[in-house]
Amino acid sequence: MLGFAGIAIYCYVQTQRVNWDHHTTYASAALRMQGVNADLNKNILKVRYRLLEYYDVLVSQFRQIKNLQTTLSDIPPAIDEPGQAEISQPLEILTVLIKEKEEVLESFKAQNAVLKNSVRYLPVAMDESGEDIENTDLKQRLANLIRDTLHYNRDADRQLGRRIQSQLQVFSSQRDSMPPSPEREVMDQILAHVRTVFTQTPFVNTLTDTLTWMPLGQWSNALDQAYQRHHGRLVETTKQYRLYMYLASGAALVLGLLAAFMDIRKPALVPVALELPVQEPQDEPQMTTTRTSNLSKLKNRRDERRRASVE
Repeated sequence: MLGFAGIAIYCYVQTQRVNWDHHTTYASAALRMQGVNADLNKNILKVRYRLLEYYDVLVSQFRQIKNLQTTLSDIPPAIDEPGQAEISQPLEILTVLIKEKEEVLESFKAQNAVLKNSVRYLPVAMDESGEDIENTDLKQRLANLIRDTLHYNRDADRQLGRRIQSQLQVFSSQRDSMPPSPEREVMDQILAHVRTVFTQTPFVNTLTDTLTWMPLGQWSNALDQAYQRHHGRLVETTKQYRLYMYLASGAALVLGLLAAFMDIRKPALVPVALELPVQEPQDEPQMTTTRTSNLSKLKNRRDERRRASVE
């Protein structure tokens, strides 16, 4: 009975291996990593195309990713060693990707700020400085260059890029032949911002593509699948231990009831009187010769007196 009770206790301890709070936190972190990364990618695109003006949301969401990475690094200890090793593989890749994404994101913010500054300036350049350009043909050609540059910033069309590059060469030659004047200064400013947009656009687009195509979601999903697979095995194991616990507990209970029943059915014990060994009387010590002789004499005298009285 005690053996079955010990087995039941051991099985009960094994059923408590699953920490459901830890499991919920870990599983939700893997899913949230995919969701937060998808939202971050959307906002990176919005920032790139000026649908979002500030980087605060990018900073906040990437901080969430870092926090989720910390949570995912704490693999539940109930997972066995092979499971820990399998989960660690996508986790290590995910950690490297997050570090790379952080570095690329910082570069994106810096380079996009430069690009955004020029993109903001070009639409108002002619309104603010157009009065300094007296040549109507030059003013129109500069306006066309600005328009093409803004389209290029949006679409990065290669054919349009080649046309802008050709126009820049023409304007540079014309600018070099102009004497110092307010008109040339305006041209210098406009051409400088056009060059910035022309060179920064493909660079920022590459950074944008790199950020949005980094497979954080893919490896988060791989990690989640590996974890769910081994957690499922752990749950099945605890179910088996629970069954064994019930069986051992039932066996211990049956044996206990059987022992109690047998105790009740035993006949009552009648107390038996202890028989003390009968000691044989020990022979008294023989009387001394003197005492025996005296008794015989007294007896003889009594008899003589009786006879004398009769006569």
